[in-house]
Amino acid sequence: MKRTIATIIHAAGFVSATIVLAGCGEAATRAGGAATDTVVADQAAGGAAGGAVATTTPTAAATDATTAPATAQPLTDSDRMALQSIDEACRAGDFNQFLFLFSHNAAARARHIAADVSVGDEASPRRVSRADYLAGHRFPVQVMDYTMYTAQSVDQRDRDPDVRLQPVAWVVNTASDNRRRIDWAAGVFDGSGEEGPGRLLRLTSPSGVIHFSPTDTCWELRSDLSPVAADSIDTDAIMARFNR
Repeated sequence: MKRTIATIIHAAGFVSATIVLAGCGEAATRAGGAATDTVVADQAAGGAAGGAVATTTPTAAATDATTAPATAQPLTDSDRMALQSIDEACRAGDFNQFLFLFSHNAAARARHIAADVSVGDEASPRRVSRADYLAGHRFPVQVMDYTMYTAQSVDQRDRDPDVRLQPVAWVVNTASDNRRRIDWAAGVFDGSGEEGPGRLLRLTSPSGVIHFSPTDTCWELRSDLSPVAADSIDTDAIMARFNR
């Protein structure tokens, strides 16, 4: 059995939460965050997507992203499996598994994007429709084999196997109303991790901030901002999370 620390929120504000994959450890709680009770959840060791973190069920919101069309393209067997799996993650309130699947599969992303999304430079964001986001934007990160990478490097690697993947350091913060914020930045790691990239030596670029809001049944992407100013991301929590 694997023991994972989870956090239940009792006051407004964000606190850092465990994210995505078994063996990666828990994110550090932000200084000055909301008062919390910490509980211990026993979990069976999971596969690459990791075990679920104790969390509340997504609360109601005006838009139910699961009713959005899954994709304009015919669904493949892989798409159908991803949609079934992400639906299961939604029912379980498991954001970790949700993010893993969202980052991997275009059909899953299409089902869980708000009607309009804030994108672009943090200093001058713009709003685009769901259709325009899907047509013109690539979700910036992707989780593979215990590690998050920039989606750009994954796409380049698909075209050229000699391209080196760019690992990403990140932390997920959870608000009292179950909104999720992901602070991420490319990083230089020492490669010491058996499962994951190892200790984080320094943050580089690109970097960004991603927001998901709860719906009646799951979460939906509301903003995908990059680049962002260095002081806009929680660098202390990211460094602490990857240097335990």
